[in-house]
Amino acid sequence: MKNLQFKKSSYVFGEIVPENWLSETSIKDVISDAFDHSLACSRPDLNCIIEVLQRVSECWSDPDYHYRKKAMRILPSLLSFSHEMVEQGFEVIASICSQESILKRLSGELGSQEILDQWVARPHHGFEVKAMPKGVLLHLTAGNVFVGAVDSLVSGIITKNANILKMSRVDTVFPILFLESIKENDPEGVIWPHQSALLWKGGDEAIEKPLFEAPLTIVFWGGHEALASVKKRMGPLTELIEN
Repeated sequence: MKNLQFKKSSYVFGEIVPENWLSETSIKDVISDAFDHSLACSRPDLNCIIEVLQRVSECWSDPDYHYRKKAMRILPSLLSFSHEMVEQGFEVIASICSQESILKRLSGELGSQEILDQWVARPHHGFEVKAMPKGVLLHLTAGNVFVGAVDSLVSGIITKNANILKMSRVDTVFPILFLESIKENDPEGVIWPHQSALLWKGGDEAIEKPLFEAPLTIVFWGGHEALASVKKRMGPLTELIEN
């Protein structure tokens, strides 16, 4: 990690690769591998996932954390954000990854934490329910706010999905630093082997056609025009979560 150049790189299931590695051929391998990873990442107990993210939270809340210091040296000028805005972003990320925040999110959106690990009774209805992962999520997030990408990614992680994040060409630094921080805090490989952050130019059909037509779920964040474009190119088995 000492001399790594994060700019114009992609992160593919734990490995940093140069931008030109991604092609019409390699993206099909990424998609195939993602479905293999979706089986593995659905197995761990949610408590194991939360424990890793809590450690990540504690790291990013520490001003002396080495990845936070590295990000602070780069992001203000890269994003045209003030140092204070970037610092606030780190605090939000620490909060997003904290056990307290994750349990509140699960309780509010799914009713309980247990529903991701086991069947939970609905006594007033006479049946049991269990929340199942989608499998593979493709996150298309707003390009200029690094916090939003992490928020979407963490949602995919805690629901036990394999995740592919499209990185903004403006910021290829923070997503990789964040994923490396997960890897650093996840020696048992509960989360990090199942995550990818890819860099390609929006509208590149060689990359987007296989992705948008795969039987995965697109998690979209953005405006109506971009959403309409994605919808037009989706395959019949591709699902969409609109934000």
